Amino acid sequence: MTIYLGDCVKGIRRHLGDSSVDLVCTSPPYDCVKSYRGAYQFDLYGLIEQLYRVVKDGGVVAWNTADERTDGDYSATSHRQVLAFKEAGFRLNQTLIYQSTIRYWHRDMYGAVFQYVFIFCKGPRPITFTPILDRKNTNVGKRQRGVDRSLPDGSVQKVRSTYIVQENGKRVNVWPYCPTLMGPDMRESHWQNHPAAYPLKLPYDLIYSWSKRGDLVLDPFGGSGQTCLAATLQGRDFVAYEINWPYYINIQRRLQWYSLPSSQEKVGRWLGRHIPYHKAV
Repeated sequence: MTIYLGDCVKGIRRHLGDSSVDLVCTSPPYDCVKSYRGAYQFDLYGLIEQLYRVVKDGGVVAWNTADERTDGDYSATSHRQVLAFKEAGFRLNQTLIYQSTIRYWHRDMYGAVFQYVFIFCKGPRPITFTPILDRKNTNVGKRQRGVDRSLPDGSVQKVRSTYIVQENGKRVNVWPYCPTLMGPDMRESHWQNHPAAYPLKLPYDLIYSWSKRGDLVLDPFGGSGQTCLAATLQGRDFVAYEINWPYYINIQRRLQWYSLPSSQEKVGRWLGRHIPYHKAV
């Protein structure tokens, strides 16, 4: 488990070997949406080139991003990033929607409540996928017929198979989170506010879904350390990069707090309350 201080592109090139990473879970700077301490620009194409080199075949990049809105116009940076990943050889496995409980209002548009999480795969499909079963079903215990399939010519293929409805089903690709749910240590004195920290449950769920115990998780933009913490809580190894000294120190302090015996009970209660399926990891 290592955190490096410095530029992620140079660091990955220096520290990580070919096909050494199982999962990349990160949230890069969003245009000029947030004010960071120091520079926020990064070499997108250089980073993607390095990610394609270090990610294993069947490995995944979970890329949380959004767009800046200026004078009524969105930058569409997220879509340019998708095309850059595909041009480098990654496949867009699926698009998740991180739905926030905070709404951003503008006079000339509906309230904005989501960000993208693009799931890129190096290869035809992810080698690891563990679905989260937390969608409550109706008609539990009853027999139900499968959904008919629409064919390319417009005809419908009738499905005759049936199944018994279970209590919990696989979640869909819209994931709602409270953006202020940072973790059990959010009120501790060592916590330094980061302008763009995502809720701990988001990287936790991404790591749960696309990696397994003992895998190596990479975060090129360490930020507040949420990916590092989520990986640690699930028995994954991690490598992270952070170019900003205060944020780098904050990650170290948070990881140290989580490792203290006095913190274990608080962490366990938080996981049981917000991530009840964590024991299955």
